[in-house]
Amino acid sequence: MSDLKVLNCNLNSKYKKYNHNNQYRLGVGAFIFNKEKKVLLCQRNDKIKTALQMPQGGIDANESEKEALFRELKEEIGTNDFLIIDQSKKMYKYRFPNYILRHQNYDICYMGQKQTWFLLYFAGYNQAINLLSTNKPEFSSFIWCELNEVPRCAVKFKRKMYKSLVAEFSNKIANFNIENYIN
Repeated sequence: MSDLKVLNCNLNSKYKKYNHNNQYRLGVGAFIFNKEKKVLLCQRNDKIKTALQMPQGGIDANESEKEALFRELKEEIGTNDFLIIDQSKKMYKYRFPNYILRHQNYDICYMGQKQTWFLLYFAGYNQAINLLSTNKPEFSSFIWCELNEVPRCAVKFKRKMYKSLVAEFSNKIANFNIENYIN
């Protein structure tokens, strides 16, 4: 059945290439928290208007995970004013729901995404976040959310992954002290 979904996701273009061997797009995610230990969630400009997500994106050819992370952050939220605190112990993956499979804009049709996540401390001010930093902004607004509320606020198909990320990173956030990262 999953192979049928991969083939059906090509309804909008007869020129898409199928990715039968590696059906998950490789990417990175940014689990960003601020000095109040709240987490950055952003409202997408497309699809579901009531759900939020963390910044994330694909890894380009010949690009490291960290290079992809900082490129995506600059593109999506207009700043790289972050400190890397930790990296996920494993890659997390999720499947796209059917309504997204049918409307993918990638050259290759993917079943979902497989991502390495980075825990980042936002070292700047809210004014540094510029959602209009590109010609095609991905997000329209952002909020700082309580850590325990992150999965509930997220788009439904990412909730399980976000719950796992909260579990993995919550102790690091609770025990974070900026003084340990200065000098």
